[in-house]
Amino acid sequence: MANIAEGYVCIESNHKDLLSDLKEKISQKNQIFSYGGPVDIMEGSIDGTDYLEAHFTGRWSCDSAWSFFDDLIKDPDYKHQQALIDSQIEGKETEDGAEESRIKCFKLPGEEALPTI
Repeated sequence: MANIAEGYVCIESNHKDLLSDLKEKISQKNQIFSYGGPVDIMEGSIDGTDYLEAHFTGRWSCDSAWSFFDDLIKDPDYKHQQALIDSQIEGKETEDGAEESRIKCFKLPGEEALPTI
């Protein structure tokens, strides 16, 4: 097993404040999202739905990133908790040297946890 994993997460939401807050939080969480290099964040809109994508690296795996999102979803003090629950989240992970990424988490709008696969 290699010591660096590459991660990808996409959060789809029409709550711009949520996406802006997540962008700031992801940028500041250096040990979670930028173990082997800087995090690359992109924003956009497809068919009227806004999204935030982040390409990042983790140590050994990206489990700490998936826990980061799950913890926010479950945090009643997080000001954008309901918007995060209402969002769709997909996360993928590739271990260093592997050819293909695998889906690690997928959350549909309304789910109150980030199921990992």
